[in-house]
Amino acid sequence: MSLTNSRPANVKNPNAAPGSGTWSLSAYETQARLFLIPFFLGSLILIVLPALITLGVAFTKYNAIQPPTWVGLNNFRALLASPLARLSLRISLQFIFLAVPLRLLGALLLALLLQQGGRLFGGLRAAVFLPTILPEGAYALIWLWILNPLYGPLNAVLHAVGLPTPDWLLDPATARMSLVLMSLFTIGEGMVLLLVGLKTIPRVYYEAARVDGANAWQRFIYITLPLLRPVLVLIIITTIIASFNLLGQPMMMTRGDPRLPNGGGATEPVMLRIFIEAGGLGTGRTNYTAEGVMWQSIIHGLFILSAIGIAYVEKLSQSAYADAAKH
Repeated sequence: MSLTNSRPANVKNPNAAPGSGTWSLSAYETQARLFLIPFFLGSLILIVLPALITLGVAFTKYNAIQPPTWVGLNNFRALLASPLARLSLRISLQFIFLAVPLRLLGALLLALLLQQGGRLFGGLRAAVFLPTILPEGAYALIWLWILNPLYGPLNAVLHAVGLPTPDWLLDPATARMSLVLMSLFTIGEGMVLLLVGLKTIPRVYYEAARVDGANAWQRFIYITLPLLRPVLVLIIITTIIASFNLLGQPMMMTRGDPRLPNGGGATEPVMLRIFIEAGGLGTGRTNYTAEGVMWQSIIHGLFILSAIGIAYVEKLSQSAYADAAKH
């Protein structure tokens, strides 16, 4: 029996013409979309609807006990007038502007270096990915020990080579940088995505570029980067959202300390500020403040924007190969 006639009778050809008794391409795509319905329903119920409800609550006075009362833009004015809210937003933005480019660059460099096969490179890839799967609490405790100014291994190494040994989490100047340093060791997920992206680039593009005399840098600029653009956009979007949602590490390690002269915390990002305003860290307050509701509205908006951005990634992926082929 030939291989061409070995298809089981109950398996339908997705490339068959419409009306032939087998699946057409359009019917195949329709069934693929049906499988996406649970995901879209979950996103609608768990993300879109809460975002719309939160946006509505932002224009009211609400404490989760009494019915909401319409206050218009008063909550917005209170948020802009709050020095602690502005401080927490500035801390979150500083973290994003520092951590996101460094994490993206680190993931890209590691993906380029570790894309080779073999046991050695496989072990190195596993070592890079390991911190990503550690529980957030365990990861925070590990770094709390590493950054300890008295017996932490980092200061021990700095002291051994004659360098200053800062009080990492006790000094406002270094506390924020400590959080950025911690984030640079959780780039395993981005590295894996970039490794997959590198594997999907046809080798023929590189061979043609070598024939045309392109050096390694030109191949990277005109072939690798354009074809990795969809993956890079996806990593940037998800990293920004994760950075804006930073909570567990500062809450477990510093609780927002060290304190600044205005009463705010040097390591108190937006999410930790919301947690404090909602009654966390022993404040005794259990009300939904205007500040907390407004920040939640912003965060839900980021999730919606991320969905739009991920949809845009699909367009980038369609044009990336065409751009690379031109060069």
